[in-house]
Amino acid sequence: MSNKSKSLTFNFLVPLFGKPYAFYEPHAIEAYLADGTMRDYNEPGHVFLLLKDSTQATRLITSIRGFDSYVADYKVNDFEIMMVLKIPAVFHDDYLKFMDGKYSRMSESAKSEILATSIKGGNNEKVLTRDKGLRQHWEKRLDVELTDEDEVYWKPTIETETYQGVREGEVPL
Repeated sequence: MSNKSKSLTFNFLVPLFGKPYAFYEPHAIEAYLADGTMRDYNEPGHVFLLLKDSTQATRLITSIRGFDSYVADYKVNDFEIMMVLKIPAVFHDDYLKFMDGKYSRMSESAKSEILATSIKGGNNEKVLTRDKGLRQHWEKRLDVELTDEDEVYWKPTIETETYQGVREGEVPL
């Protein structure tokens, strides 16, 4: 992935569609739980994947349209397209655990999909395994004591995981 930090949705839900992060590169911009610019398709279990819309991305867009989980797509602007995907039924419970911030309680199958495309020893692995070092980092930073059962990462919020469109003064990628 690019150097830009990706959302929790991108890191923990996009791999559940069965493709590695590299499959979406270099056209993936971000992934969201909702699209705040429209009403359509905003329902639990949907993932909004924002892509650069260019002739170079045509092959990727066509491929995603062939996914069993494909719901719809629409132009966001002249430069971007939003692909709407539905979490596969086999991962529905994992989606609910993700929404509740219970990353370590996701199924072994979901963890395997996420870890297969993640950097070995990276943040995703640390979150899914409740890494002791990450726990200690948050204990020190937040001045709290976490138990071995506590998650070591924050729960996603709909506010931060919602696409809000291009803001005034911004230029689409």
